[in-house]
Formats: sequence, C-alpha cells, structure tokens
Amino acid sequence: MAGRRLSLEQRVRCVRLFSRTGNVSEVQRRMLEEFGPPAVHRNTISQINEMFDRTGSANHPKNPGPSRSVRTDDMKSRLRAELESSPNKSKSSRRLSAKLKIGKTSVLRMLHEIKHTPYHPRRLHALNEDDFDRRIEFSEAWSEVGAAMPSRGRKRKVQVNEGVPTAYGVQETKKSKVESEDLMVVIEDCNS
Repeated sequence: MAGRRLSLEQRVRCVRLFSRTGNVSEVQRRMLEEFGPPAVHRNTISQINEMFDRTGSANHPKNPGPSRSVRTDDMKSRLRAELESSPNKSKSSRRLSAKLKIGKTSVLRMLHEIKHTPYHPRRLHALNEDDFDRRIEFSEAWSEVGAAMPSRGRKRKVQVNEGVPTAYGVQETKKSKVESEDLMVVIEDCNS
C-alpha cells in the first residue's frame, strides 16, 4: 500500500495479525490477500506495531504543534502587568516587545489571547443624510470619466475640479470635460 495512508481498519488488522503470527512477512502476505495490491511495506508494519506498543492505539499520532516557549502563562501575566502599569503611549506592540524582550508577533498573539485590542480606536465622522446621494453622484461621474477615456495606447491624466495641478512634461494635450452639478472632471490625452 505504498504511496497512500492505511485506513484505521487496515492498521487494526495489521496489529492483530502481527500479534498472532509475530512475523512481518506473514502479515504482509495476509494483508495483500485481504486488501489487494499494493502490498504494505515491511517497515510500515513494524512502525504500526511499535507505535501500538508505545501508545496502545492504532490511530495516527496527532501532532501537538510547536512548543510554546514564549507564550506561557507567566509571560502573559507579565504582559498584563505591563499594560496596567504603563501609560497609553507605551502600549504599542513594538514597545511592549522591546520591554518584555520577546518577538512582536508573540506579543500580538498574546494580546489577542487575553482579548486586548492592539490598536487605538478612532472616532469616525457621522454620515449625513445626503452622503449616500453624493456617493452615487460621484460614482456616476467617474463611470462617465471611464467611458470617455480611450481604452488603449495613450497616456491619460485626470484632473478633478481644475484647481488640482497636473503632471509636467506634457507636449500635447487634448482636453475633454465631463460635468455634473458639483463635479467637473477634465481628462487630458497626452502624447509625450
């Protein structure tokens, strides 16, 4: 059964046959008769039985994951104490990392585990009633701009409300305007 993983049923059968016969070659032959080709390798049979002797299970061993050498309970308590004692200015993950002498990623993970936000909440401007209409007008104006632009082969500059300066070094420009009530867009096709 090279190249594929044995099912739990096949692993249990392997352990039972080996406990009866004590012979790897005999187990290999009987497994081939029961489950068909490809044959289970001799090393696989030995490893399954060694693991069964060690753990008492025919299941695949689960990987415990990487060891946690930094994110220990002691380090989390040090982080909490640092957060409580320090002023707001020094609560950045970079500064905490330097103070505790551990990696920034570890600090961020510990902050997440202790349910602390590693960012500063900011106030946002409230939306007015006409903001939604303005957004729609703006998107419609830009869709008109996109329709007026040539699709290939030319450099383009877009200038909104003529007060915005454009790039320098243009030899020839041809302007076309798209206007709505509050917004005027100037498109310049450049040949430089």
